[in-house]
Amino acid sequence: MVVGTAERHIQIFNLNQPTQAFKTITSPLRWQTRVISCFPDASGYAVGTIEGRVAIQHVDDKMASSNFTFKVSFFNLLEV
Repeated sequence: MVVGTAERHIQIFNLNQPTQAFKTITSPLRWQTRVISCFPDASGYAVGTIEGRVAIQHVDDKMASSNFTFKVSFFNLLEV
């Protein structure tokens, strides 16, 4: 389970030991966290901000080189 907390902190919990955080990190994104979604295989998660940026993060430090961020492009649906 991944939880977004105040001041851009993210806590990762192992549900076999839910009383203590497995890992606590600071979000790689600068703006307030709006949404967090876990991967189905529990290997990582996606974090979205109010600004429209998304970070793909892996729980395992060995996979840190696969982490990345991108900006979502919005367009006016009425003009399409």
